[in-house]
Amino acid sequence: MTDSETGYIFFGTDTSPGKIIIVDGDAGELTKVDTIELRRGEDRLKASSIDTSNHKAFFFTYTAPINGVEIDTVNLTISDRVRFRRGEDYAISATMDSVNGRTYVGTQSPLGVNNDYIVILDNSKPGGTGRPGLPLCNGEGP
Repeated sequence: MTDSETGYIFFGTDTSPGKIIIVDGDAGELTKVDTIELRRGEDRLKASSIDTSNHKAFFFTYTAPINGVEIDTVNLTISDRVRFRRGEDYAISATMDSVNGRTYVGTQSPLGVNNDYIVILDNSKPGGTGRPGLPLCNGEGP
């Protein structure tokens, strides 16, 4: 993901624990700026989204349940964390609605389990609280 205002590019790794690699792409050449190593359990960063107007990047884990990490894209620090509810597992996609302050996270169930959701995070509340889930039917998973 790229923050067009800062010129930073953010990459999440598929490692345990996960890492966020920050690269400066503004000068035309790629220069590594920083690496943020996450906590144990914040593993396998498979989904992410960015809110450039509010300088926030979100990374979501491919774990059960999902863990989310919010990065301040100006200070390059972790500004919030959220642990999803039981059954909100395996983030596979995410998108941002910065106008309404929401992040939508698509989940993926293990094979044979029909438990896919689109989870809505309210970015204005600490820890992304107040998030109803939308269950998907068999075959509708992200």
